[in-house]
Amino acid sequence: MPRDLKRDLEMCKAVTPGPFEAVYNDSASFAVVSSESGGIALCTGSNRAVNANFVSEARTGWPEAIQRAMAAEAEVEKLRAEMHKMRETEDIRMRCLLALYCGNCETVKGILGSGETP
Repeated sequence: MPRDLKRDLEMCKAVTPGPFEAVYNDSASFAVVSSESGGIALCTGSNRAVNANFVSEARTGWPEAIQRAMAAEAEVEKLRAEMHKMRETEDIRMRCLLALYCGNCETVKGILGSGETP
């Protein structure tokens, strides 16, 4: 099931304002992700630095990525609609050409008279 991008974006907007910063050193058993308002996440374990960096980067990266994905999806829908319209127009043109080729001018008049535009 695809993700609900609008919901995801709202979730991103609701968290502590960024940017976040990952703060750690190799000798510590934890890493802290902080913002100007203070520490907001504590990462432990062997991947603490990588996890802290991910959380920090995701704060600004995810909202942008979600917005770009939503814009791309909207563009795809727009292009699909335009392509569908072009196919319909091409179908009308092909029917007119076929009727003309077959010498059936009445059919062409009927197609054009129906309000269809080639």
